[in-house]
Amino acid sequence: MGGEDYTQTLKVLKDPHSNGTEGDIQIQTRLMTSLSGTMNNMVDAVNQIESLRAQLLELKSALGADEASAPIRTAADQLNQKLIEIEGNLVQLKNTGRGQDDVRFTPQLISKIGYLASGVESSDSPPTTQQVAVHDELQEQAGTHQQHLKLVLEKELAGFNSLLRQRNVPNVISNNIP
Repeated sequence: MGGEDYTQTLKVLKDPHSNGTEGDIQIQTRLMTSLSGTMNNMVDAVNQIESLRAQLLELKSALGADEASAPIRTAADQLNQKLIEIEGNLVQLKNTGRGQDDVRFTPQLISKIGYLASGVESSDSPPTTQQVAVHDELQEQAGTHQQHLKLVLEKELAGFNSLLRQRNVPNVISNNIP
């Protein structure tokens, strides 16, 4: 304030009406932190995929329909399909944003992580054995999908960009995914 820094010690106390112990809350917090990190990584992956797909769509539009650009359009379609496959495992691509999409279509990984987090944070109790088991399973799935995306970026996107350079077409730009 006014160019001065002031500090004061703050002690956070648990709700005295809570049945959970401080140890329970620490265990819950660790699991929630893990779920939050996984959720952030998966959302980053979806954003990366959406950016790449938008670039592919724009590239195809800019190339037009002439015969000389047919190999690039075909390669763009193939890359786009691989990206859709990965994205479809992370988010439900059929959602319309209206009505009862949540009951019509199978929830995908990001929704499952959110659902689990909602259950874990609903009380001051430690996570159940089942919640920990589901967490571990979702973590494994997230790692698999991240690895798949990494391989597509390293191999398929790199090959596609090589084709673009041969034709003197600007590359599709990718951000690194952790």
